[in-house]
Amino acid sequence: MKGDRLELRQMPDGSSLGGLWGKPARIRQQRINSQEWIEGEAHRIDYDSASQVSVLEGQASMKRLQGENLLDQVAGDRIIYNGLSEAYKVDSEGGRGRSRMTLMPGNERAR
Repeated sequence: MKGDRLELRQMPDGSSLGGLWGKPARIRQQRINSQEWIEGEAHRIDYDSASQVSVLEGQASMKRLQGENLLDQVAGDRIIYNGLSEAYKVDSEGGRGRSRMTLMPGNERAR
């Protein structure tokens, strides 16, 4: 996580809750059992280590990469990424603007 300001709370069970602000704030996380990485940026990022959920708000974008190769890309006002299920949810505020998703075709061996 990189940004201008970080607030981190340690919970009694040992998990952490973090809030990160920046222009932009950035997060990078390796996917479970994979050589792929998730990279995201937004004005604010909240992370809960217990649920492994990241919430990106304010001009949010997120990419799934394998090395330098772009696999997926999403953008919107708010992105919720669950690191356990590896699922994205993308919202735009009040129906204004748009959410975007780009999915790259898989290679022939993956089919």
